[in-house]
Amino acid sequence: MNIKLLKHQGLYIQAPERFPEKRHIFLVSGYGAGKTMSNVLLAFYWIKRLQGKKDAAGGYARIIIAGTTLTHLEGTFLIYFRQFLQTSKSRYVEDKKHNMFIIGTVTVMFVPLENPERLYGRDVFCAIAEEVDELTEDKMFEAIKALSERCRQVIVGERDPWLAYASTAQGQKGLYRIYNHFKKSGIGFVFIRGRTEDNIHLPKSQIEDLKKIYTPEESRVFLDAEFIAIAKGRVFGDFDWARNSVEYDLDNSLVPGETVYIGMEFNTGVNKASAYVIRKNEEGEWALFCIKAYDFPNPQDAPEVFYHDFPEQKILWIPDVTVKDNFPQYGRALRKYNIHIIYRKKSPLVEDTVFLVNKLFFTRRLIICRIAKDVAEASALFMRDKENKVPKGKGPKDHAHTCDPLRYVASFVAANKREFIDMRRLVLDKRASFRETGEALVSQLNGGYVDIDPEVYR
Repeated sequence: MNIKLLKHQGLYIQAPERFPEKRHIFLVSGYGAGKTMSNVLLAFYWIKRLQGKKDAAGGYARIIIAGTTLTHLEGTFLIYFRQFLQTSKSRYVEDKKHNMFIIGTVTVMFVPLENPERLYGRDVFCAIAEEVDELTEDKMFEAIKALSERCRQVIVGERDPWLAYASTAQGQKGLYRIYNHFKKSGIGFVFIRGRTEDNIHLPKSQIEDLKKIYTPEESRVFLDAEFIAIAKGRVFGDFDWARNSVEYDLDNSLVPGETVYIGMEFNTGVNKASAYVIRKNEEGEWALFCIKAYDFPNPQDAPEVFYHDFPEQKILWIPDVTVKDNFPQYGRALRKYNIHIIYRKKSPLVEDTVFLVNKLFFTRRLIICRIAKDVAEASALFMRDKENKVPKGKGPKDHAHTCDPLRYVASFVAANKREFIDMRRLVLDKRASFRETGEALVSQLNGGYVDIDPEVYR
């Protein structure tokens, strides 16, 4: 196979051999800079190189490929990996039960990093990790420690065991902490940076589109792969009163059959919701309009109120999935008012949904009507905590309770409606947690409501 490598890909693939004294190798890249392909090529180089080689005990070489989840690896690394195996006409055996490939004499094991404490098994010569910065900071440290413990298979005639990590830049998150920890601790490592614009295979128009939706600071992180802080102060720092709030209402001008999306947060004594429709903004682009806000003393009243407000519309209810065990008690009311409940068994990561909402605000694809001004005020005032994290709602006046329904609706609609396919391509495809799904598309449940996976709307 003839493959034209980008400069940073070539450096990354050569690094384990050129720097045999360095145990850790990092490739931090901008969005679309060829990070996954770099890992695939690195893996194949060493699979070929290690053929027939053994450790001191007579065992053949073993390699780990790690990702945030196995589902994530299926949607990224394994697509190219299987394609290369077939194109090169390599002989291999895939053991799906144990998540491994046996290619010649080399065993390649695929492992998830979402639960680092469960990462155990046989020792390996090397570990290649995909998108490690998608992990939380604490899990990042645990995962790298667990992988490092597994990398202890000494192959006769080869360099010492090593680890390689390729990840899209995410600002000052877990990867940044590891980078600083290694520097301060004197742990040797190789660090390679790949910019989005260095990928000559990307259309220039795509790069220009990305620049339009990123702030200058975000461009330095997500396109140039720099470690700078972008998540600070306000949670929705891209909300702007002049750009994202309007002095008119839409709730009384909906047409029969129009879809209304309602997000709802459940908490002890606090049950807030907000309703949305998809319309074109003044620039002629499809946008999400927040048309009404709710505060329910008794959440059991919610279905009837929603139906009263939107009797001729199709209502899709997107509640907080953390209380999904309570949903069956709404079955009769949902069936009576023909309301469809939508949720994922596992929600996207909070920071991923915050990132998305900010991009919708920044591009004026998210607009809040006058009657829902409480949502606008919460968006303007919602602040990160002292550790720079998105706080959970505590008291009844906490802005998180009002902003959470906004996140639920935005993540579902932007990920699944054709009107936002451009936003999906530019934003959501780089956020791993939006891509996670292994659920049936539509299933009728005993409680009378319908569980609709977002994939059904693609």
